[in-house]
Amino acid sequence: SYVAVCLPGRFFGHYYYLMIPPLVLLSAVAGDDLGRWCAYALGRGRGLRWLPSAVVIALLLFTQWAHYLSQPPIGITSPRYHGSDFWARAIGRKLAAVTDPDDTVFVYGDAAGIYYYADRRCASRHIMLVGLAEGSRGVELHRRQLLEDLRRNRPRVIILLFNEPPFPAWKAFLRAHYSKP
Repeated sequence: SYVAVCLPGRFFGHYYYLMIPPLVLLSAVAGDDLGRWCAYALGRGRGLRWLPSAVVIALLLFTQWAHYLSQPPIGITSPRYHGSDFWARAIGRKLAAVTDPDDTVFVYGDAAGIYYYADRRCASRHIMLVGLAEGSRGVELHRRQLLEDLRRNRPRVIILLFNEPPFPAWKAFLRAHYSKP
């Protein structure tokens, strides 16, 4: 549970936040019970009650080292993001080289890491395409907001990733205001 819940880059941690308090309490009670059992089984009274706790701490330190501390930065995120951090960094650095710090940019896709590595602001309130997908609740409103934001903030660069097929008004906006590189 610890490896799945707590190690960075494994899963979305916020899915598991509600599991953490019961797991901590369960682990504490189980560790205490295991310590009592070891002390009883080995016939040493209180002398070895610390042994299960020491083993658990050693295992936790080992998993931290194996899955996190000994990994290069890309090794931490690749189990969850399949290496997208690597190309987000590359695109972000290239974007930073061709834009000024006060320029806004827009990524039509689900790669918010590009904004981080480019150190540029998104030209819209929609940094990911979740609300723009066909069939999403309020999709027409979100699409209208996106186009209004982009007309108002005029991103210097728009990166097209096409995680979601472009909608007709989006294509018309691009044809009217931008050219291919």
